[in-house]
Parts: sequence; structure tokens; C-alpha cells
Amino acid sequence: MASTDACRVLLVDDTPEIRQVLRALLGVTGELEVVGEARDGREAISLAEQHQPDVVVLDIAMPVMTGLDAIPEIARVSPETSIVMFSAHASPDTREEALRRGAHHFVRKGGDPTEVVEAVHEGCAEG
Repeated sequence: MASTDACRVLLVDDTPEIRQVLRALLGVTGELEVVGEARDGREAISLAEQHQPDVVVLDIAMPVMTGLDAIPEIARVSPETSIVMFSAHASPDTREEALRRGAHHFVRKGGDPTEVVEAVHEGCAEG
């Protein structure tokens, strides 16, 4: 069980296996607590408003609402939340657009798994 001062994280990806891997990666130290999981941007907004997480790990390409479209809405309903984009769509233009819309970090899927953990820890420290 995570301690009460654990950094609270919301995972958003349309692939259940990716959410499962992220949950396992983030749960190793006990310093990060996954407070919810969403399958699309619209669900992410609702859960961000409900849980007020310290960090949202957000995919870009999802059904219903993309991560890029969800960024400003998540920031509106949970203004203290840091947003870590975690996507296979890692072109410089996509990264720049995500950061322009309000993401705090951008991590490429398929890279070193410790990068997403480090980005989440950085997001926790920023909040």
C-alpha cells in the first residue's frame, strides 16, 4: 500500500496492456500511487477532475478524444496536475504541439522504460 504522501498518478492509454505495464513500472518504489486509469481523453478529463492527480501519463492517439485535445481540458479541471505525454507519435512537431498545449514532459513509447518513471518523478516534484 502506498504511503499518504505518495505522488498520485492517472494513467491514460487505450491499450490495457500498456496501462498494466505502466502501473507495474510506477509501482516498484512505492513512491507513486496510481489513482485511476482511463481509455481515452474524455475519460481522462473526468478522472482528473475527480482525483486531482499530481501527474497524468497521457497517450496521444486514442479513440473518442485524443491526448492532445485533452491536455487543455485536464489543465482546466486539475490545474496543479503535471502532464507527461507518453506516445509512439514522437515527431518533433508532435512533441512541440503537446508542449504548446500544456504538457510538461514528452516521453516516447518504446524507449527506455526508466524515462517515463523519471518524467513522472519530475512531474511530482513540479506540483
